[in-house]
Amino acid sequence: MVRSGFSLAYCAVTGGSLLIIGSATGVTIMGLENISFAYYFKRFSFNCSVGYILGALTYFGISCIF
Repeated sequence: MVRSGFSLAYCAVTGGSLLIIGSATGVTIMGLENISFAYYFKRFSFNCSVGYILGALTYFGISCIF
């Protein structure tokens, strides 16, 4: 059975960080490296989404086994 507290934390924290503006580190990198949100979105959004989905599936799979 999936523990709702852990799955909620994973989805909220990781999902919020998918966007570069979702974390303080992302905002800092945008300022230091002059990265625009449009550039980040076009360049990295697919890879981030795939990683997020695979991480969620892995977590849910492991929690169902144990």
